[in-house]
Amino acid sequence: MRKLFNIKRMIIIVITFYVLSGCSQKFLYPYCKTLFSPNEYPNFTNEGSQLILINYDHPLPDDYHVDLVTLENGEQIADIIYRPLMQMFNDMCLAGIYPKVASGYRTYDEQMEILQQRTNEYLVQGYSWDAAQNLAQEWVALPDTSEHQTGLAVDINPLNEMTDSEELYRWLEVNSYRYGFIKRYPAAKQDITKINNESWHYRYVGVTAATKIHEQNLCLEEYLSLQ
Repeated sequence: MRKLFNIKRMIIIVITFYVLSGCSQKFLYPYCKTLFSPNEYPNFTNEGSQLILINYDHPLPDDYHVDLVTLENGEQIADIIYRPLMQMFNDMCLAGIYPKVASGYRTYDEQMEILQQRTNEYLVQGYSWDAAQNLAQEWVALPDTSEHQTGLAVDINPLNEMTDSEELYRWLEVNSYRYGFIKRYPAAKQDITKINNESWHYRYVGVTAATKIHEQNLCLEEYLSLQ
């Protein structure tokens, strides 16, 4: 009986240690785990391929190809952003912020479906067809002009009610560049990007470019025009 009591006591001590040290988060949230081995994906030093510009004036090339990785929730991303994204999510989790990839890679058809859904929402509100399309395109890019088709862009949302969305997006604005990501559509750059402010949409460009974009308060179009 005494032996059983000592075992229970030891279990309680171990659990308490992990809770107090913050390590319990690693068991509560999957991104706190080490989701990749050091050699699973190489460190990419050539950042040229990450700097592809996709927008209304620069559609996706016909020969574009991307190798994809499937995340635990079924969303897919380009394999080259898997490691930095997981590192960023791990650090967010350890800071008490719990993110998820709400949307990653999209096909042409998936992008078209999202655009049609947004257009229909405006039609229901009484807008004309042309007005509904124009309003929808302020939020949803035309197929082949969406960064989601590159696999390099992710929409990041709170995992659940444990995280306040404003806190999550504030953390991303301050820290995402350290991992090679930028807020792709800032409010102050709407006249250039032609897309409304999207707090959730982040694009991988590599640490070098992301750092310069962050420090100089640029959008991707401005950064590339200076190169």
